[in-house]
Amino acid sequence: MGSIKFTKKSTLNEMVEVMSPVQRDVFILIDEFWKKFQYSPTIRELAILRGKMGIGNTKRIVDQLERIGAIKKVDRRGRTIRPVYINFRNLD
Repeated sequence: MGSIKFTKKSTLNEMVEVMSPVQRDVFILIDEFWKKFQYSPTIRELAILRGKMGIGNTKRIVDQLERIGAIKKVDRRGRTIRPVYINFRNLD
């Protein structure tokens, strides 16, 4: 799993097929949140959507998704989590 690295040209299906079930669930939550609201969920919102009280495990999963290249985010800034195919100049 650690050797997989997605790019902007990777398709959504390619990304989802190789993720663990928990990573897939969080990625789909992020993707669906973007489709519905046109902005990023916070880590806390993701945890709540997952039905979890704490944010630590959700943050770890988001960090894993960032490491494999499925999402992008800017540390220490709110609402910057996004699937890699969503591209905004001011967030890079």
